[in-house]
Amino acid sequence: QQASVFAGGFLLDAAAAVTGLNDFEALDILDSLVRKSLVHVDRTGDEVRYFMLETIRQFAEEELAASGESIEARRRHSEYFADRSDVAFAMFHSEHERLAYLFVDSEIANLAAAFRWALSDELVDPAVRIAAHTHQVARRRLRTETFTWPEQALDLGHRSEHQRLPDLLTAACDAAQGLGRLDDAVEHGLAAVALNEDARYDTAVHAYWQTGQALGDRGDFEAGIRLMRVGAE
Repeated sequence: QQASVFAGGFLLDAAAAVTGLNDFEALDILDSLVRKSLVHVDRTGDEVRYFMLETIRQFAEEELAASGESIEARRRHSEYFADRSDVAFAMFHSEHERLAYLFVDSEIANLAAAFRWALSDELVDPAVRIAAHTHQVARRRLRTETFTWPEQALDLGHRSEHQRLPDLLTAACDAAQGLGRLDDAVEHGLAAVALNEDARYDTAVHAYWQTGQALGDRGDFEAGIRLMRVGAE
């Protein structure tokens, strides 16, 4: 029932995180479910992935809701994918960039579900982190699913003064720029740059480049270059 919160399949460590079991306990239960054909296994990729037929998943989801444990399972699901998106975002800005793309490609359905649940349940931390750390990776895979996420999470980010707000604003800048809304992009980007001077927030160095690019696209080339130089220093 708890595995019904996954969309597009899941890995063993994800199942353990959502159920609160350790890897060995989760593997034992999954093995039993596989033998009963309630869960299927995909071994074609680099990692073993589990999935359920949609009719079985929907039935399990209904049973989970009836048990009263749906909200807690969704919370753990959202927190797990927020943590994974943090890791992917760090890889995106490293020599392991390719791994960030592989993560988003394989988990975009789960990331979308996790973000949607976090936003609807006002789970501020996972909503902000998923939106802040998924969009720029997804966009560079030519994906369109995430373009609305950063702005949807901005209200939560501002109200909570979340420490990753500069990252979120930078993602909102990137999304607005990609949609051709250059004034909005510059507004979000300059807000991110301003918060970089505030000790309450994590610094988003990439905000300087992203905002500089948005300024350049709007025709403010000198201002964009100046901002990029500040970031480079």
